Amino acid sequence: MRTRQGLAAFLALGLPFTGPGLEMMSLNCSLGAYHDGTQNTCTGKDQYIMASSPGVVTDENYLNLFTFSPCSITEFTKHLTFLNM
Repeated sequence: MRTRQGLAAFLALGLPFTGPGLEMMSLNCSLGAYHDGTQNTCTGKDQYIMASSPGVVTDENYLNLFTFSPCSITEFTKHLTFLNM
């Protein structure tokens, strides 16, 4: 079993979390997506990029840390389609 220890350490020390994960989350929010489990049917437990909080990363979901959830993909597809109108 894995955990997001790096992120937890930043938060525990009160340090700003920056890096690719945060940048991808910011991009996703800019494209109209919510955190997983907020106004969508995805769950943060799957630990995709838009998980609302750090959680347990397992052998089954560790690759999700680098992937957008189906809900996020749906949301930015809708947003980009709207912008293209």
